[in-house]
Amino acid sequence: MIKIVTDSTSYLPADLLAEHDIHCVPLTLFLGEQAYREGADIDTGRLFQMVTEGAPFPTTSQASPYEFTSVWQPLLDAGHQVITILLSGRLSSMVDTARSAVRLLSNGASVRVLDSASIAMGLGMQALRAAELADEGCAEEAIVAVVQRMREALHVVFTLDTLEYLHRGGRINTAKAWVGTLLRVKPVLSLQHGVLEPLEQVRSTPRAVANVIERTLAYLGDDRRPWIAVMHSWLPSAAQDLLATLQAHFPEGRVFCSEIGPVLAAHLGPGGVGIIACRSEAL
Repeated sequence: MIKIVTDSTSYLPADLLAEHDIHCVPLTLFLGEQAYREGADIDTGRLFQMVTEGAPFPTTSQASPYEFTSVWQPLLDAGHQVITILLSGRLSSMVDTARSAVRLLSNGASVRVLDSASIAMGLGMQALRAAELADEGCAEEAIVAVVQRMREALHVVFTLDTLEYLHRGGRINTAKAWVGTLLRVKPVLSLQHGVLEPLEQVRSTPRAVANVIERTLAYLGDDRRPWIAVMHSWLPSAAQDLLATLQAHFPEGRVFCSEIGPVLAAHLGPGGVGIIACRSEAL
């Protein structure tokens, strides 16, 4: 049987991970010298509480080769094939690390590593669909083909309270023109070809959220059964409002809501909300 492995930045709800036996490789958050494993040692609320109380600015670290092999080996020992789908290779070198880790396994180990070219539930939806297809008994190449189709189809757009965290983390170099207004606008951004790109500057959070909705609806058009994920960074009330809006627009769609975990939140900052969508023909 084929098993799906992803990383902790997929932010799939725990019930879906358990239902489909999806395995997660954790990334690590650092506050000064103290290390925290995502999904085990710290959550997003605690991260921002600690930063507010004076903790050092957070940094993050990808998974090590050993962390990959320690997840893969029991699955291989049980006779499974493994497909591993990871955070965008243009935002992290984790895909390269995982491919290097494959070489540490014994000859003949069946591990396929895929670059999601996405983040958060953009990654999570690819892992979930792959797991559903694996549960149905689909072959490896058929699953890989669907993941690649989703990767090209995904639409990611979000707004942040500030660009400060992205700027300090070096993740938004293409937005140099915005640096002087970091604290005075609500930026709207997208993920294009695995890279964060600025779209627009908006003067208030409600207008920014409306912009995110408008762009998502334009992308989805008349699709009746898309997959849609609302993501938020320590902003649950706004996320629930956005969830209700999307459920009303797409009553036959599959709509998820998930909080951005501490590793990505360390780069995005508090107060962000966004929508990740995939048209049904790509699923």
